[in-house]
Amino acid sequence: MHINAVNTLEIEVGEGRDEVLMQCLHAFIGRAGKWPGCLGYGLTQSTHQTRVWLLSGYWESQAALSAHFADGELGTLVWQVGRQALGIRFNRYLAQTDEHA
Repeated sequence: MHINAVNTLEIEVGEGRDEVLMQCLHAFIGRAGKWPGCLGYGLTQSTHQTRVWLLSGYWESQAALSAHFADGELGTLVWQVGRQALGIRFNRYLAQTDEHA
């Protein structure tokens, strides 16, 4: 399997909110295997800004990523995280293919 699409959610955690936020993020990652086309999710802490975390999702295709956006679970996560975080930044990246060239 090749990674053809990636989504990221950069989260700046507020003081004293780490535990609740981490529980929410780890529960989300634990459900990643059930989404069609999902190759996995990972959570990485910034080495320069210890209050910043990056949640990354890896997808077989743009269609699988779009279906994930449409199912509402990511939106629910953003809403839950937004209540605990100081800031959130979302991005998506697509592989360059002949059809997208």
